[in-house]
Amino acid sequence: MFFRNLLLNLLLAVGALALLAGTAIVVLRLTHTPGTNAQGTEQPAIMVATHAIVSGSLLRSEDMAWKEVDTGVIASGNLVRGRASPSDYSGAVVRRGFASGEALVANAIVKATDRGFLAAVLAPGDRAVTITVGPSQSASGLVLPGDYVDVLLTQNFDSYTTDPARKSVGETVLHNVRVIAVDRKLTNAPDAAAPSTGLGAAPAARLPKTITLEVNEQQAQRLMVANSLGHIDLALRALQTSSDAANSKSVATWASDVSPALGDLRGRAPVARSAVQHTSAAPAAPVRILRGSKTETQ
Repeated sequence: MFFRNLLLNLLLAVGALALLAGTAIVVLRLTHTPGTNAQGTEQPAIMVATHAIVSGSLLRSEDMAWKEVDTGVIASGNLVRGRASPSDYSGAVVRRGFASGEALVANAIVKATDRGFLAAVLAPGDRAVTITVGPSQSASGLVLPGDYVDVLLTQNFDSYTTDPARKSVGETVLHNVRVIAVDRKLTNAPDAAAPSTGLGAAPAARLPKTITLEVNEQQAQRLMVANSLGHIDLALRALQTSSDAANSKSVATWASDVSPALGDLRGRAPVARSAVQHTSAAPAAPVRILRGSKTETQ
């Protein structure tokens, strides 16, 4: 009888322990959240590329994501959660390309604050050329680092020609060149020093004074010549531009192409406005009448 009671007590104790263990497992599963392990600590994660990234590209927040890994998988140079964040590398340039899902490494990324960032942004053999711009040339400040633009030149020939159809001309002198800096900003990060528009309002956009373009040697020469010939404007291109559109040839647009009326004036003698204005006010000229050998004036 004694042994029977002892065995029964042992079975009850084992059952109670099993029940407690099951309850603990359920509690742990209910309280476990993504990004943490069973002990409640944060799961290690490294920063990876969300898609293929080309060498020389400027990183955006959507280019980076966290991938949870085991501690033993983390290699030297990996960007680890808790020690780095996507915001730290937004606007940085990659020295080499990365495949989709590949781990980003610190020694292949140059931040905007790092020395040599501008040189790292430039493709091999390219130059950085800065031009002065106004509101219209910078698309009212909407042109940002990383955008691609066309460079347009407008010239006026009023002093060199009497042909109204050829008084002015516009042409695209550079196609699909990359903007690498606006003023001294190399990234799209908000300007903390921008003046506020009022209490609780977002900082007012500040219009840039200079824009730096990435060009090759010949493009740099064309840009400098164009800047001395006439008025320069920048036309913002779409993010997705076909190679055919990017390499298209420019066709000059003359004044008569925009205004057919100017073409209609070609060959007509100009009318002196001053002569028209003073004709009615001038006294009538005397009329000479020839009669035989005598000349009379009326």
